[in-house]
Amino acid sequence: TPLVMTPLGAAALAERRARREEQREAEEAAACPFAPKLNEISVRLAEGSEGGGQPVLARMQAWSAGRCERQREREQALEEEEAALFTPSISEATQLLLTARPGRLSETEEERTVRLARTDPLVREEWRAAAEAASLARHPFAPRIDGISARIARPKSDDELMRDPRGKARRASAVEAWRRAEEEGRTFAPRLSAASEAIAARVTDRLHPADQATLSERVQAEMRERAARRAAALAEREEEALAG
Repeated sequence: TPLVMTPLGAAALAERRARREEQREAEEAAACPFAPKLNEISVRLAEGSEGGGQPVLARMQAWSAGRCERQREREQALEEEEAALFTPSISEATQLLLTARPGRLSETEEERTVRLARTDPLVREEWRAAAEAASLARHPFAPRIDGISARIARPKSDDELMRDPRGKARRASAVEAWRRAEEEGRTFAPRLSAASEAIAARVTDRLHPADQATLSERVQAEMRERAARRAAALAEREEEALAG
């Protein structure tokens, strides 16, 4: 037959269970000495998490509103602090530059260096070319330059300067003045033997070191003669090779 528990037995069983639960909690508390302390905020949160508190969505909305309000308060305090700082006066040109070129306020040192060294010169050159073209368009006068004026305006080459008769005359006069000064300052007068005079007569066409124009012409003549002899020898060898 099934057992039937009387009300007194059920009450006694519940009381024993309650005593065992209290005993177990006491043993756990004795074995675990950690006893956290809750502050007021934690207590309010714990109370609010129960059924009698606000819902989770309402608490999140309130927290978000409070955060926005705190952010506005911090921004307002920062603005008030910046307003109390020293603010230098800026000229109208500087203010216009900052307004027209706001990108330059955030450029790095490297970007500023590249802009000043390369970008700005190119822009200035484009502006200069455009201004020059506009000026030439406003003034249609175009003078004509004859051949003599063109030759005068063109810089002369080294060969032209060396072949210039006026330059040669000036160099010759300077060399002659130098020679006279050398002869006047030279007191030593050696006597030449007959053999030395004969040798000097054979080399009368030698140049004085100061006569650079004549020396250059002679060097060029010798180079042309050497090239002609080389070409003649090469032609001779080619003829011999063809004949053989």
